[in-house]
Amino acid sequence: MKLLLFVCSLLLGRVSPFQTTPAHFALPKKHSTTLLHTANDDAETTSQRISIEYCTGCRWMLRAFWNAQELLSTFEKDLDSITIVPSSSKGIFVVRLNGESLVWDRKENDGFPSPKELKQVVRDLVKPDKFLGHSDTEERQSSDSENGDSVVDTSTAVESTPVYVADESPSITITYCTGCKWLLRAAYYGQELLTTFDTEIKSVTLVPSKAVKGGEFSVHLDGNLLFDRKTDGGFPETKELKQMIRDVVSPSKDLGHSDVEEEVSDEDSAEQRRFFGVD
Repeated sequence: MKLLLFVCSLLLGRVSPFQTTPAHFALPKKHSTTLLHTANDDAETTSQRISIEYCTGCRWMLRAFWNAQELLSTFEKDLDSITIVPSSSKGIFVVRLNGESLVWDRKENDGFPSPKELKQVVRDLVKPDKFLGHSDTEERQSSDSENGDSVVDTSTAVESTPVYVADESPSITITYCTGCKWLLRAAYYGQELLTTFDTEIKSVTLVPSKAVKGGEFSVHLDGNLLFDRKTDGGFPETKELKQMIRDVVSPSKDLGHSDVEEEVSDEDSAEQRRFFGVD
């Protein structure tokens, strides 16, 4: 009887003899709320992305960026990005991998991680065979010294770096050339922007570029290009960058000394000279 039903199903085109799983059981692709996706993310990727969420009221932004720089210096060929996420949650300092795997939680781990501890945990999750040198465990240091083994770098350069966009908007993405040693510059811009737009910007992502040609340094807002070193020349002044972002996310925001200097009319200029007695 079952065989008869199966044959009938084949004739009606409802079941393929090569289909092992019903179509309605297919799982949809999804992104975690703390993950990034590329601007044209149509396919699954095996990206390794770290996020560091910190308490803004505790003034832990510099600590978050410091940890990000430490990780990107060590894992620039292994990590695709690190996202700094300001949070109003009191006392939060959480490091995650790909939005799901918990790397470190200040409350659960009783304090902040040392750079050495954080690197070891990330290494165990991302690239277990990577030797961390003086940042590694004593056991692995002695083992590596005795064996004289070294891990062969199997990473390859890419033609171009994809633009990563955070799920929460507005978000900033800063892509920098690893070979040019521009990590500190990228982190500096990120700190400046989060200091000024602490309530407007949801995250800042640092993306190491391993592009073949090198020299990449670009800033995107929600996937839209704001500045590109190759086309705009040089690097942007922080106040220029802040003005461009302000005009999009909060046009009425006063940037203080970083704001646009308005030209004074001849009449106002003459009045000012008379007021200061220099006319």
